[in-house]
Amino acid sequence: MKIAVDVRALQGSVYGGVAEYIRNLLPAMFTEAPHHEFILFTNSKSPQSDLGGFLKYPNVQIKAFRHPNKFFTFSCRFFNLPKLDKKVGGADVFFSPHILPAPVSSACPKVTTFHDISFEYFINDFFDLRRRLWHKYISPKRQALSSDRIIAVSQYTKNDLVESYSIQPDNVEVVYSGINKKLLDNGSQNWVHIKNKYGIADKYILSLSTVEPRKNISCLLRAFGILNKNPDFKNLQLVIAGNYGWSYKKIIAEARAQSVNNSIVFTGPVAEYEKASLYSNALLFIYPSLYEGFGFPPLEAMYMGIPVIVSGVASLPEVVKDAGILVNPYNPHDIAGAIEEVLRDSRLRDVYSSKGIQRAREFSWRSSAKETLKILEKCVVK
Repeated sequence: MKIAVDVRALQGSVYGGVAEYIRNLLPAMFTEAPHHEFILFTNSKSPQSDLGGFLKYPNVQIKAFRHPNKFFTFSCRFFNLPKLDKKVGGADVFFSPHILPAPVSSACPKVTTFHDISFEYFINDFFDLRRRLWHKYISPKRQALSSDRIIAVSQYTKNDLVESYSIQPDNVEVVYSGINKKLLDNGSQNWVHIKNKYGIADKYILSLSTVEPRKNISCLLRAFGILNKNPDFKNLQLVIAGNYGWSYKKIIAEARAQSVNNSIVFTGPVAEYEKASLYSNALLFIYPSLYEGFGFPPLEAMYMGIPVIVSGVASLPEVVKDAGILVNPYNPHDIAGAIEEVLRDSRLRDVYSSKGIQRAREFSWRSSAKETLKILEKCVVK
């Protein structure tokens, strides 16, 4: 069977959740289905050397085109051309792991993954003008309705799709993502270098996310301010690791106004291999995001045996279950109280460390690949 996969989402320079999904899911699919042929479609005026790692699999080929992206996307969106399955030389099924417009011929079934639809609920709160216009332009609802099957990365995301787009529930299947356990197991051991590189103290709590309004860092800062007034935690540091997103300058300015003796540190982007050390040396991990379709960082921290505190909203309760502490993301006192409880109670830390490890082990890219392949294969059999 020929499976065409749209990997245009890897063209961007920022490594986000969608890119992580593609880079981990596809190799697992290549390995699980050596009898299938995978044709990866990409389009960019820049060379696609970053896709070279996929070519080590004998059942993979890359079809890279060099059309101007703006005109190409415009044609896909408004003229429903070109038919991407035809452009790659024919395919039995087309898999789009993101929501870019991807027209295919009527003979080729299409499966699309939706990671979340936050843009339908919080378009003015979580996105700058450019991203708001972009979502209007590509019309995610149109991409959903033009798909034969949809993969949702959580039940929460499925429910959102069914409610917002009036899609039949049977047309949406939930396939949980995995976590890169190999990377975490073999992460950098040079903690002293990483610690000095980012100016991290001996005792710190960690939050790993893009610095933007959706991640609710402002409320976390207020919660840390409450905690920081307690003499017992005067040497505690809050480390916020991750890329700088929309409106990050306001968030950093708020932190600087509050920070005393470098008690709040923004590392900026961190290398993937540095994550394991950042997680494993933290006292706890906190993720107060206001909306997540899945949520990789809490699971990664849980896998490393670190107690996790997350928002009790969106998909996070579903993913974390009882292996983490749920808080009201809009209440800094609730967040501060949960942090203090975990820091003071070693028995509680041990309980959540153990539960977190067990829960995180339930998520694997191999399982995700198998479930995704079943959906693609069913589309072709029909």
